[in-house]
Amino acid sequence: MLKIISANVNGIRSAYKKGFYEYIAASGADIVCVQELKAQEADLSDDMKNPHGMHGYWHCAEKRGYSGVAVYSKRKPDNVQIGMGIEEFDREGRFVRCDFGKLSVISLYLPSGSSAEERQQVKYRFGCVLSHARSHEKRRTRHHCLRRLEHCPPKYRLEKLEGQSEKFGLLA
Repeated sequence: MLKIISANVNGIRSAYKKGFYEYIAASGADIVCVQELKAQEADLSDDMKNPHGMHGYWHCAEKRGYSGVAVYSKRKPDNVQIGMGIEEFDREGRFVRCDFGKLSVISLYLPSGSSAEERQQVKYRFGCVLSHARSHEKRRTRHHCLRRLEHCPPKYRLEKLEGQSEKFGLLA
């Protein structure tokens, strides 16, 4: 059985200082998806690029200290897609897809949309692109998209759900 895990590390360098490198080894995972690298390629050590000899593929944001995703795998993928091919989203480092036969594994970091209405519109557009791409993907039989979704804290679920529920990606 293939073991796939996902982790939002909130900064890969900080996570490594706190034992993430050791966690990867202890997990026994075949594939590790990581979100919120918050680093540029030049900031990544060899262990961060290819932990424990795994194949590493990352998509860093242009903006320093911002988003970024990675996929690490024991087996070399048949195909790797870095970015979505859409400049608006690709400059934010939000998408890496690795194909293993008929299996596609995607490390994805959704835009938050909470900082301003403009960012909420970016989040809506991002969601539309993902929906369109998924509906047209016919050659893969299994998809695993590992991502971080925004969750509604319990204390807001009843009182504030009406105003929050229309935000794409919010889980009540």
